[in-house]
Amino acid sequence: MDLDAVERRARELLTPAVYDYYAGGAETETTLAESGPAWQRWRLRPHVLRDVSTVSTATDLLGTPVATPVGVAPWALQRMATP
Repeated sequence: MDLDAVERRARELLTPAVYDYYAGGAETETTLAESGPAWQRWRLRPHVLRDVSTVSTATDLLGTPVATPVGVAPWALQRMATP
């Protein structure tokens, strides 16, 4: 799943007002417009012909073991997206 797929799914699940709140930016939305191209410059390059039988994404996040190193920071009105 890529970020475009996540955004499409959010558009399906959220009301238009809630989606617009999360998808929008402040004032002229300059940072919002620049962040997409900035993320497009990053590439994940797979290592081929490597032993992947013991790969794990588990790590420690602020002293707490987590299965995947992905988190969501709190922000204003995050409860709008909670089912």
